[in-house]
This record gives sequence, structure tokens and C-alpha cells, in this order.
Amino acid sequence: MFYDLIVKQRDIPMKMLKTEALNRRVDDHHRMKSLIEQHYLNFRAGYNGEKAIDFYLRFLNPDTYQILHNVRIPDRNNFFQMDTLILTKHFILIVEVKNYYQEIVYDEMGQAYRNIGGVEEGYSNHVEQVLLQKRRLSDWLLKHRFPQPPIETLVVFTNPKTIIKNLAHDPLITETVIQKEKLLSKIEYFTAKHQIKLLNRNQLNKITANLKDQHTPESVDVLKKYNVSTHELKLGVFCPKCDTNTMYRNHGKWTCANCGGHSKNAHVAALKDYYLLIGDQINNRQARFFLKVNSVHMMKQLLQKEKLKMIGVTSARRYFLDYTNAKDWALSTKE
Repeated sequence: MFYDLIVKQRDIPMKMLKTEALNRRVDDHHRMKSLIEQHYLNFRAGYNGEKAIDFYLRFLNPDTYQILHNVRIPDRNNFFQMDTLILTKHFILIVEVKNYYQEIVYDEMGQAYRNIGGVEEGYSNHVEQVLLQKRRLSDWLLKHRFPQPPIETLVVFTNPKTIIKNLAHDPLITETVIQKEKLLSKIEYFTAKHQIKLLNRNQLNKITANLKDQHTPESVDVLKKYNVSTHELKLGVFCPKCDTNTMYRNHGKWTCANCGGHSKNAHVAALKDYYLLIGDQINNRQARFFLKVNSVHMMKQLLQKEKLKMIGVTSARRYFLDYTNAKDWALSTKE
């Protein structure tokens, strides 16, 4: 089965969730709105691109391959992240995933750029980027006294509209940069190339377990990053149908003043926004302010309905918002 291959699942990036929440909570005329929205769309495109290779990975044999997605581990130069890591007893493969729809050009100067409406936009060279990941992973293996199997690298473009041009005719680019349809054949090529078994099953399992244990999700304060004050955030509960913050609580359900839609638990999404943007602790007063609820008793019922951990009593009581499980976000984001 496919999931037997996966040692670490692909989590929805927290920076994407936070940027999405901020994009929803800032006014359309806010000075940072266009930048926040563009960054969110970029994060979304990257995440969708990473998911696009899953179809091909399903065909790999779980007895031979182990896969870790979105691994971010520490080294002597802070942290480095790999989109997808495929490990075998014979070799390791780092897969860097890109989801661009424009023409991507690699020129004679080692530069990568795309052309958008006649305007050239430069990028870091993707091949050099994945080679640096290779160097850092090799150093990590050495530091933890693991054997050093060969490390292969690929840059995989997932959008079929992307046209890749190698103006320098650099063989390294030709070998490393591919469209997603070639991913399986490249993995089969590396498997045939590396016949010597350098890891036993126990060593392989130890490496994957250590990588998973050392994975450290990136933490970012998006309010600080985009210089947005909490006072600039749109308050209230957003309607899941028309996406306006005009819902009010009445007779045990939320009703949208804009479209008339109903929901029993629309407040959960608002609490998640608070968690993403402000923090993981909230009291009744803060919740009433953020959700635009007037009744202390009603807010207490809503918070207790979520079975949140609590500390303190009466007005000093705080509730701990815990949305660290991946399933909490499985249906939270919009295409």
C-alpha cells in the first residue's frame, strides 16, 4: 500500500496556513494585502506541486523504498529542508519540487529565470539549491555516524505547461531537472545504477527514525513579518458559504446576515485563525472580542464545547487551543 512507503507524511505548511488566515483577516484595502495574498498563492502552488508527485510514488515498492516528506532538520548552519526524501539500502534521493507554469530558463551564467509578459524574473539556481541540500544531508549523516550511501538529486517540475530551457546545454541540468512524468523512470535508473547495498534494514530504519524525530517545523509570526497589528484584523465568524464575517449566534447555530447560510460550528474556524495569528491561549474576553460575541455565558459554552484544556477559574480561566494534529487542517484550506 502507498502509505506503507511513507515514514513522514506531507503536512500542510504552517506558514501557508498562517498566511491564509492573515489574508482572510486583513481588509482588501490594507497596505500589505496584495503581498500577503501573493505569498499565500505561492505557498499554495508549492504545496499543490508537492502533492502532484504522489501519484507516481504510489508505484514504488514499500519493501524497497521509504519516503519522508517536508523534512526540516538542524545542522551547524541552522536548518535545511527537503521537499521529499526517498531512502533505500543502496542510495538516497532528494527531490526538490517546483510548480511554475511559465518558461524556466537556465542560462550560460548559471542563472535561472522565468519570463512573464516580457519581464524576466530571476531565481536561485534550483540545481545548486538541491546540491547544497545534498552536501548538508551528507554532513548530517556523518555527524550522526551513519553510513554514507550515494545521494542523488532531482528537481521536478509538476506543471505540464512549464517549458524548461537549458541554454548552456549543461549535462548536470539535463540529468537533474525533469518533468514529473519522468520521476519513476529516474528512480528506476538510480536503482539500477546503485547495486551495492550499503545499509541494512536496521540502519535504514534508524536513519529514517532520526530524520523524523529531528524534524522541526518552521515557526513564523506572520503579524510581525507583514507588520500587521492585531487591531487591523477583521473580527467575527466567517460564513463558510459566502466568506463574509457577518455571522451571529442564535438558537444554537450561526446565521449569516449576508447570505442567510447556517452553521453549527463556524466558530471553530475563527478559533483556528486566532491560534494561527495570535497564540495558543485564549480567555473568554479575548474570544468574545475576536468572534464578536456579546454573551459571556454563550462564549463559555462554545469554548467548553470544544473540550479544550483549561487553567484557572472564573475570569482568570484560559483555554488552550491545540490544533497541532494534521487532521485539524485537512479540510481547512481553499483551492
